[in-house]
Amino acid sequence: AAGGWGMAGGAMVLGGAVVAPVLAVAGIAYAIHGSKALDKARDIRYEVNQAIEKMDVAKKQLLQVQIYADRIFDELTKIYKVFSLYFEKLKEINEIIKAGDEESINGISQETITCIENGTSLAAIMAKLISTPLFKLKRNTHGDVITDKSGQPEILLDEHGMQVLDHQGIEKVLNETHKGF
Repeated sequence: AAGGWGMAGGAMVLGGAVVAPVLAVAGIAYAIHGSKALDKARDIRYEVNQAIEKMDVAKKQLLQVQIYADRIFDELTKIYKVFSLYFEKLKEINEIIKAGDEESINGISQETITCIENGTSLAAIMAKLISTPLFKLKRNTHGDVITDKSGQPEILLDEHGMQVLDHQGIEKVLNETHKGF
């Protein structure tokens, strides 16, 4: 049957006949495995692209926060330089009032009263600027701030899960601070 090649030729022909199906099955199995690996690689690429987009959004958000933080810091620094001129006098006056000596209290000059007014005004301006939230707070339909279980206000999140900056509120308080100063 092997055309005169004898047993060696027959074994070779039969061996080739067995190897071909084995190679075909191995090829199919490899193709299926490769297809799954390719699908998994596509899924991972999609997840990586989503993560990159989120990082880009976060980067823009952080840059906005940095800009506002710098502006607030600059305003506070400017105001504090002037406030510090009044601060020592305010502490002295506070001690006089705490002592309760009516004669000393009645002897406070108009200049000292002006110092008290200016110092407390500057302190109020700084307090308002410091206490203004950078981010919008969640509110219910009545406009009340929504709090979590521990009583802390909840911050409004955007579609990316990022905290929403309160641009209007910050701009308003910065303008008021500048005018008040």
